[in-house]
Amino acid sequence: MLNFRYKMESTLDVVVPVFNGANFLYQALTSIENQVCQPDQVILIDNCSSDNTAEIMKKWGRNQKNVSFFQNSQLLSFADNWNYGLRLAKSKYVHFLAHDDFIHQNFVRTFKRISKKYTDSDAFLFRVSVANESGHVQKRGFSLPFEYELNSKLQLRKTITRNPFNLAGAVFNREKMLEIEFMNPK
Repeated sequence: MLNFRYKMESTLDVVVPVFNGANFLYQALTSIENQVCQPDQVILIDNCSSDNTAEIMKKWGRNQKNVSFFQNSQLLSFADNWNYGLRLAKSKYVHFLAHDDFIHQNFVRTFKRISKKYTDSDAFLFRVSVANESGHVQKRGFSLPFEYELNSKLQLRKTITRNPFNLAGAVFNREKMLEIEFMNPK
């Protein structure tokens, strides 16, 4: 009897935690919509914005399947808002998309392809595009995709501190991030 083993495709949630990000938010959400392969779930979180962030999220989310919208009842710190999104996610992996980040149309498909090979990785880093204050897209290239194991929160901080764009292009193992208290400022 032949025993065929294959690696299942990893699941991916995209979390969009935003405070007053209306200026670029629609472009960020459109980059999710334009994915060749959609994420398993998109979690939109408005962190008590005073601009029309919540309206943009609600309107965009109405036309999408797999989208959940959450509106915080009180303003959370940056870290607490991101951790809230991490707790809402259900997939094995999570990507945080800021209001001024745009992911390439093959982002999800590439991640799912690569994650079949590196099934035990804690994080993957990809190329991303980020808008500057004037709205121009700055392309930041890495020698990536790159997968690595995270042994500690300190290692994660060093990686992000060396190049903050690493956070914008990262896909994290959700359970590992909960274990090392991702984005906990303490």
